[in-house]
Amino acid sequence: MTCIESPANKVDATPRLALSTLLPQLGGALAGVSALAYVAGRQEVQSYLLHIGASWAFTLMPASQVMQESASLLILLGTITFLVVISILENKSTAAGLRRWSIIWGCAAVVTFIVADLPTTWVPQKTALFLATLTGIFWAISAALTIGELVAEVRTPNFAWKAYHLWLVYFIFIFGLRQAPDAMGAARAALDIDPKLSSLPRIAPPSSTEEPWRLITSMDGKFLLVRLSADAGDRMFRLLNTAEGWEIRPKK
Repeated sequence: MTCIESPANKVDATPRLALSTLLPQLGGALAGVSALAYVAGRQEVQSYLLHIGASWAFTLMPASQVMQESASLLILLGTITFLVVISILENKSTAAGLRRWSIIWGCAAVVTFIVADLPTTWVPQKTALFLATLTGIFWAISAALTIGELVAEVRTPNFAWKAYHLWLVYFIFIFGLRQAPDAMGAARAALDIDPKLSSLPRIAPPSSTEEPWRLITSMDGKFLLVRLSADAGDRMFRLLNTAEGWEIRPKK
């Protein structure tokens, strides 16, 4: 007797095949995002600690904390890249147009960087810090538009990799993962270390009447503290165990 398998008894393997194909892609994407987060976070943290005067403290930071430091930058970069790619898929943007806007935002970043670096007699400190932050944002926008340009180039018929496309990848790395986090880390450090503008929390032992320390961050079970000074040579740093029970003082 010949047994005929009815359609109801058939098992469709397509979903399982699709899932088996999708999971490695998702794993690769997550690994790639984690790597980018670490690279950007490392650049921002190193820039911040270097300008504060505590570059030695970077070795105490766990990798997870380093990646968290770049979250706002990667969200900005990812959001703009997503919108640009959607625009490309809807045929609203071209490689030439994205290239033009990438250059414009890159030039804007250069201008804000130069102006922010002028002497304080020309540019007030608060304005310089604001422009320094804008520099990082402008670099991120330029990087996202460059990613869009590369995507638009790849979608063209008979696409073939050329030296120009490798330069695009290089600029994406320089703008998005080097220049932007470096500028944002330096701007944040300049604001935090200025005795008049700093918003770092004040911390001191209970009932202490001495000048309170400022809390920079926590790392590996310790607090990194600083005594602020306009002169980098007069700054003092201290590592405090989190279990020592110091108190946060209100801002004066």
